[in-house]
Amino acid sequence: MWASHGRRIWQWRLSLISACSITGIVIGLNALGAFQLLEWAALDSWFRLRPLEEPDSRIVIIGISEQDITEGMRWPISDALMANLLEKVASQNPRAIGLDIYRDFPLEPGHQNLVEVMHSTPQLIGIEKVFGETIAPPPSLHEHDQTGIADFVIDADGKVRRGLVSARTTDGEVKLSLGAKLAFTYLEAEGILPQANDDQQQTYQLGQALFRRFQKNDGGYVRADDGGYQLLLNFRGVSCTETTLRCPFQTISLGEFLDDQSPPNLLQDRIVLIGVTAPSLQDHFYNPYSYGDATAITGVEVHAHLTSQIISAALNGRPQIQTWSEPFEYLWIFIWSSGGTLLGLLCLNRRRFTIGMLWLFIAFLLLSGTLLVSSYLAFLIGWWLPVTAPCLSFTGAAVISTTHLLWRKLKLSYQELAQANQQLESYSQTLEQKVEERTVDLLAAKEAADSANRAKNDFLANMSHELRTPLNTILGMTQALEEKILGDLNAKQARALQATERSAKHLLELINDILDLARVESGVLELDCAPTAIVPLCQFCLTVVKQQAHQKGLQLDSKLSHTLPMFIMDERRIREVLINLLSNAVKFTPTGGHVTLEVIYQQQSTHLDSDASNQNILTFVVSDTGIGINPDYREKLFKSFVQIDSALNRQYNGTGLGLALVKRITELHGGRVSVTSEVGVGSSFTVEFPCATATPSLSGKETIPSDTINSDSPQSEEVTSILLVEDDPDNITVIKSYLTAKGYFIRVANDGHQAIAAVLSAMPDLILMDIQMPGMDGLEAMQRIRSEPTLAGVPIIALTALAMRGDRDRCMAAGADDYLSKPINLGQLLISIDQLLAERAQPL
Repeated sequence: MWASHGRRIWQWRLSLISACSITGIVIGLNALGAFQLLEWAALDSWFRLRPLEEPDSRIVIIGISEQDITEGMRWPISDALMANLLEKVASQNPRAIGLDIYRDFPLEPGHQNLVEVMHSTPQLIGIEKVFGETIAPPPSLHEHDQTGIADFVIDADGKVRRGLVSARTTDGEVKLSLGAKLAFTYLEAEGILPQANDDQQQTYQLGQALFRRFQKNDGGYVRADDGGYQLLLNFRGVSCTETTLRCPFQTISLGEFLDDQSPPNLLQDRIVLIGVTAPSLQDHFYNPYSYGDATAITGVEVHAHLTSQIISAALNGRPQIQTWSEPFEYLWIFIWSSGGTLLGLLCLNRRRFTIGMLWLFIAFLLLSGTLLVSSYLAFLIGWWLPVTAPCLSFTGAAVISTTHLLWRKLKLSYQELAQANQQLESYSQTLEQKVEERTVDLLAAKEAADSANRAKNDFLANMSHELRTPLNTILGMTQALEEKILGDLNAKQARALQATERSAKHLLELINDILDLARVESGVLELDCAPTAIVPLCQFCLTVVKQQAHQKGLQLDSKLSHTLPMFIMDERRIREVLINLLSNAVKFTPTGGHVTLEVIYQQQSTHLDSDASNQNILTFVVSDTGIGINPDYREKLFKSFVQIDSALNRQYNGTGLGLALVKRITELHGGRVSVTSEVGVGSSFTVEFPCATATPSLSGKETIPSDTINSDSPQSEEVTSILLVEDDPDNITVIKSYLTAKGYFIRVANDGHQAIAAVLSAMPDLILMDIQMPGMDGLEAMQRIRSEPTLAGVPIIALTALAMRGDRDRCMAAGADDYLSKPINLGQLLISIDQLLAERAQPL
C-alpha cells in the first residue's frame, strides 16, 4: 500500500513542487510588503460591509462647525469665549472633558479668566503635540498633569487605522493620548484600573478586555512603525459629518450649545470632546470608511473612537481587532496553496474530462467564496485574517497543477493515438477485416483526443483571460505609481513597487511560456507568416531589454544592415526568439559587459537557379561577454523545465522554458539553433532561418519608427479625445489615470451599447476597445462602428485578455487597427496610440 502511495506521489511530484514553490514565492512577496496595500483595502472593505453599530451614548462631541464660523465666530476663538464654553460644560457635571484645541499661547481678551477656569476644572484634559512640529500644552493644565498627546498614526496610504494609547517623548517621558486619558478617567470612576499581564507590559487587563500592543507585522502590516503603545482601531461607523448615515456619537455644534439649544442635562456623567468639525479648518483624516469622495473623519472623532473602543471593551466586552502571529499566517497560506493543488488533481483525475472540468470550476468558485466569506465572518467577531496572499497562492497552485495535468493527459492521448496507428499498420498486412475494425477504433480514439485537445484549448484560453485581467491591473497600477502619476513615492515604497512589478512580470512570463510550450508540444501552434522588416524588429527587441541592461551597466550593441529586404516569417514568434536570447544574455552578463545582436544575410543562389528565394539564409547572432557555459551542460540547454545544476541555477532565476521555446519555434520555421561558449569569456547563440524575401507593396502603409514619436509634443492645439470601452473598474482606473496624466481627455463606456452611443454623440480621436464585456461585446461594437461611413477612419485599439490562437485575427477582422493583449504595457500602449494618431494625421 505504501509503495502505491509512493508511486502516486512521485507521479505528481511536479505539481507538488509547484505548490510548495508558489507558497514560498507568496510568503516571500508578503514579507517584502507586496500585498500590504491590498490587505489594507480588504480591511477597509470589511469595515464598510459590516453593519453599523449603535451610537455610543457615553460620548458627546461639541464641534466648531462651518456654520459657527460663517455666522461671525472668529477663529481661533478667544480665551473669553473658551472660558465661557468650559464653564457651561463643567456646570452639567460630565465625567471628563477633552479639549481637542491647542491652547499654547493667550488669545485675548479673557486669558486670565480661562486660566482660572482650567485650574477649577479637574476633569478637563487638554492636548499637546510631541512628534514632528511640537506644540506645547496649556501651562495651567500641564501643571496638574491634565494633558494628553494629540498625535495620530497615519499609514502609507494616508489613512488612520491605528490609535496611539501612549508614547515616549524625546526626553524619555511616557505620556497618554487624549483618547486614552479620557477613557481611563471615565473607567476610574467605575473602579476599573489597567493591570499589566506580563513583565514587558505588552498586554493589559482592563475590566472585561485584554489589550495587546500592536506589533510591526500584525495583520496586513509589514515592518510598520510600532513605537509607543498602539491599538488597531475598531471604528464604530462613518464620519459624523456624513449626514446621510448614522453618526456613532451624539454631536452638537458650539453655537447650538452656547444658545441653549441642547437638553440641560445632556453632558451629565458623560465624556465631552470639544474640537473642530468645520471642513475649512482642515482637521480631517481618512479612515477605512473613507472611499472615493466620501467625507473624511475629523480629528476629534478619531479621539472619540479610541475612547469608545477602550470603554466599550472594558465595560461591555466589545471585540477588538485581533491578528494571527506570523507562523499561523504562513500556515494559512500553505493550506490554501495545498488546497489549490489538490483541487486540480482531484477534479481532473476523473474518467470523464468534461465532468472534471465542471467540478474544477464549481469547486474553485466555492472555495474562493469560502475564503472571502470566512475572512469576513472572522472580522465580524474581531479577527483580521490575510486574504490576498492565500487567494493568490490558491489560484496559482490550482492553475499550475491543472495545467500540468492537462498537458500530461494530452501527451498520453497522443501516445495512445501513435500506438493505435502502429497496431493498424500491423493488422493491415494480414486481414482487411481487422483493418476495418481497427479503423473504427482509431476514429473513436481520435475523436476522444480531439475532444481533449479542444477542452484543453478552451481551458488555456479561459485561464489566460482570468490570469491576465488581474495582472493587467497589477502591472498597470504599478507602472502608474512608479511614474508618480498618482503622487510621489518614498524610497521604501519605490522598492516595494519594483519588487511587485518584477514578481508580476515573472509570473506573466511563466504563464506565457507554459501556454506557448503546451501549444508547441501538442502541435497546435501554427505560424502566421507575413512580410517582415528585420531592422525595426531587431530595434524593438533591443528596446525591450534596454532598461534591464542599463540597470546592470551593460552596453547594448547591434550590427544591422539597413539595406536588408523584407522576409516572409512569423514576426511575433521571431520576436519571442530574439527577446529570449537577449534577456538571457543580459541576465548572465556581469556589470560592465557587452551584449551584441548581429544579423547576417547570405544569398546562396546561383544564376542558373531562377527560384533563388528558397536558398537565402538569414542568421541572427546574440553574443555576450557573460559567465559562459560549461561544455558538460550544453546538451541540457534546450530541454523543457531543465536548468543546469551548478552555480547558475542558484544565482540566477528562471523557469527553464525560454531556450526550449527558442529551439521549437526555430524548428517550426525550418531553421536550427546552435551555441558556442567559453567559461569566463562569454557565449554566442546563432539562429539560422531559410527565408524567402518579399518585395514591399508600394501601396502599403509606411511604418513610422517608434523613436520618432514624441508623446509629449501635441499634434494640435486641441486635447486629443480617447474613448475607453472597458467594464473592469480597476482597469478603467489604471488606464484613465495614466493617459490623463499624459495629456489625453478620456471618456469611459462600460459596454458595447454605451460605446456606440458615445461615439455617435461626440466622435473621439481614438477608441480603446475591450472585447469581453456584458451585453454587447467588443467585436460586435467594432463591427457596428465600422458600418457607419463617418466613423470608418477612427482608429481602434483592441485591449483584451484573449491571447490564444486566432484572437488577434478576429479582432483585426472586426475592425481593429491594432491589438494589445493583457496585461498591457502602458508605455507600449502610449506608443501605439501616438503611432495611430500620427498615421491618421498624415495627408492621403
